[in-house]
Amino acid sequence: MRLFDQYFLQIPILVLCLLTGMINQANAEEILRLSDQKSDYPLAQYLTILEDPGGKLTLSEVTQPEMVKHFRKNREAGLNLGYSSRTFWLRLTVINRSNTDKRWLIQQNHTHTQLMEVYNQANNYRVQRSGTLVPLALRDVEQREITFTTKLPRNKEQTIYLRLQSHGAISLDINLLTQQAFINKKSKTIFVLGLFYGFLLIIAIYNLFFLLSLKELSHLYLVLFVFFFGAVYSLYDGFGQLFFNNAILSFAPYLMPILMGLTSITLLLHRNAFLSIDHPAGNDKFLLLGWLLLISATPFINLTYVMKATILLMLLTAAYIFVTTARCWHTQGSAVKFAVLGWAIFCGFIFLLGLARLNILPDYFIFEQFTRVGLIALVLLLSIALVDRMNKLKLNSDQVNAALIKAETHRNLALEAAQLGIWRWEIASDRIDWSDRTCQIFGVTPDNVPESFERYRTFIHPDDFDYLEKTVEEAIANHSPYSLQHRIIRKNGKEAWLQCYGKIELDEENNLLGITGTVQDISGQKQLEVEKKQSRQLYEAIFSSATEGFAICSFDGKILEANPAICDLYRYDKDTFL
Repeated sequence: MRLFDQYFLQIPILVLCLLTGMINQANAEEILRLSDQKSDYPLAQYLTILEDPGGKLTLSEVTQPEMVKHFRKNREAGLNLGYSSRTFWLRLTVINRSNTDKRWLIQQNHTHTQLMEVYNQANNYRVQRSGTLVPLALRDVEQREITFTTKLPRNKEQTIYLRLQSHGAISLDINLLTQQAFINKKSKTIFVLGLFYGFLLIIAIYNLFFLLSLKELSHLYLVLFVFFFGAVYSLYDGFGQLFFNNAILSFAPYLMPILMGLTSITLLLHRNAFLSIDHPAGNDKFLLLGWLLLISATPFINLTYVMKATILLMLLTAAYIFVTTARCWHTQGSAVKFAVLGWAIFCGFIFLLGLARLNILPDYFIFEQFTRVGLIALVLLLSIALVDRMNKLKLNSDQVNAALIKAETHRNLALEAAQLGIWRWEIASDRIDWSDRTCQIFGVTPDNVPESFERYRTFIHPDDFDYLEKTVEEAIANHSPYSLQHRIIRKNGKEAWLQCYGKIELDEENNLLGITGTVQDISGQKQLEVEKKQSRQLYEAIFSSATEGFAICSFDGKILEANPAICDLYRYDKDTFL
């Protein structure tokens, strides 16, 4: 019984030792062994991590033997720590089994890391620095990439410590590679980035051309969007920091949320201009106010909190623009459908990257490349949407112009058939405009149209001028149309009778603008009236002076007219005879 109790009491101790061994085995770091068969090694699975919340640990403290147990093994293909202001130490053990002592490079593929330090046992733990906050001249390798040279003697185990500190997103995608592998990788990266920035430049110039041609705000906002987002990526890729001097380099991290805010603001303004929204809704105003407040407060708040707020607000803005644009799917034609498709692609990739940056999803490097693809798809489809809308407007304009030309042709035919001329007198500038038919009526060429009312008075017959002037003054005073007949004297000295019609033009405030009207040559009609009158007078003279008796009767026998001779014959006066 005692023997059983003795062994029974030892079981928990054995289990505890076993678990401790398993934990230590799980946390034990894996040694990286280099060979000639491979020139590029991802380091994620070989790293152990120590979190330094206060950033106060020194190299001498971290390298103490008792600190090894505090390092935890990384179990992810890539390490995503989200937005954090903490400091992290990484430990790597490597043995160079290759046949040469060639120089190796350690590269952090996420170029937005603010500060990264490398301590190599082979270099007596001499510090090597790089990062976006380190001036180019002080970096271990004077490149935009966060890269370090390192010595790895053959067949000797070396321990390398890496220290990371950043107030933005902390993501690790670290490789150990040879110089030739670095050159090959850099060539491919530069080619891809060249395509990306070249495309953004082409899109910006393309929309700038339409902006200068059409003067449409939607093209202006799209150009600004491309510019601001291009600036964001230039900082993210490490290009922007190359142009900063040491005095303002420390402010560079704050430019990222500011530029992201300006990008979102221009997107909201572009959506309003694209959908022809003159008065933004309340949600637009809240988002714009939120961005303005965040941009204004950025220099005064911890950058970690600013970046988290920026990502959340950007996700909200992207979702809002997508939803509000999608609502117009059936109301604004195919142009909106291009925009909705672009927003769907962009928002999907932005959400994936945003959730990764907030440490909700694993941070895969491909997310960042997808975001570039989403940006390209967005600006391309938005540009296509603007061109499609421009083509629709041009088509509508052509149809309207064709309808106007047709209506103008019909009007001219009607005016020609009625022999009507059109005129306009702009009173404020005392300017007179005549149609070609009006010029023909007055007997002048289009080049000799009277420039003012005083010149026009020279055409009016002197006996009719007072009547014309009085009629026009009454029409102006009463804001009523007028119609009158008057005579003119053409340049060749001949008189002509005109039928004039005028209508008073007023602005929205009832102020007098001018008079528009028509004029018709009725000289032929007046001549017929004179000839008819003369014929009537001649007929009456012959009828009255005839010695024979004449009477005019209707078909029903009623006497309509009788001359004096027949009245004398019947000895009746004319009234009694009729």
